Amino acid sequence: MLATVFVLGVSLLSAWSTELYAMGQPVSPARAVELAYFYMDGCPACTQAQQVLDELTERYPQLQVVRYRLPSTGGRAVLDKLREVYALGDISIPVPTMFVGEVAVVGRVFYGLAEEPGTLLGPAWALGIEEAVQRAVDAEASYVLRYCDHELRFCIGYPLDWSYAPPHGGTVVLSGSEGPDASSISIAVQGFPPAALGDSDASIQDFIVRYKYGIVLVSSSLSIDSTEYPDGDGYLAEYVLPAGTYRQWRVAVAHAGALLSWAYTAPADLFEVYYPLAEAMLVAWELYGVE
Repeated sequence: MLATVFVLGVSLLSAWSTELYAMGQPVSPARAVELAYFYMDGCPACTQAQQVLDELTERYPQLQVVRYRLPSTGGRAVLDKLREVYALGDISIPVPTMFVGEVAVVGRVFYGLAEEPGTLLGPAWALGIEEAVQRAVDAEASYVLRYCDHELRFCIGYPLDWSYAPPHGGTVVLSGSEGPDASSISIAVQGFPPAALGDSDASIQDFIVRYKYGIVLVSSSLSIDSTEYPDGDGYLAEYVLPAGTYRQWRVAVAHAGALLSWAYTAPADLFEVYYPLAEAMLVAWELYGVE
């Protein structure tokens, strides 16, 4: 049912031509820095890596270590996905292996810590991992998984246990893949590139109005609060559908000649529970410049 609103938004606008939880609870943006850690049972180097990570989680409360035991099927699937994100190609992936921010630590080799891959041994290895974590914390690099749209020039980070639907009609929808709660919430980014806008005089405000109208068409009851967005570039809405009551937080921006919107949608009773996660994903929505 949530998809109905997104599909309506696409049709109305067509006239313009991605375990991030502590003790099972969503973490706040200040704690939303993921480190994916891959290990094997009985691996001496993995024991050392675990000791380093235990120390770092005490030192950096923002850090959330998500552990994957190999050769489990789930761990291998996530590792293959991260291999693609970090452009590691066909290199051998020993354990321990870690991904945090822009850095991959594959055994003793660091990718992204310097211009070229480099090997660190002994105490320098542990210091290298801490530097990678510090960089991620400083940059608020919340997630190691990212979805990028190079036409609209944006990337968005998403939790390791989330996935995204294939982009359709200029929209990518990211949602939790496990559990009834996580699968019922979503983050969507929709955009119209300059080619689709043509000579239209459409503005951010028009963009937002059409989204509001899309909710009106499908909801039997609607309330919209735009007080936090006096420039007309966002809103918080609560609306009723046959499946229940939902809330949506949407903001819009003009970027690189395109119009983009970011939206968090959840059942009303879960909206505040996952709001910190949504905030962290908004921070992880990166707009990059025109070359």
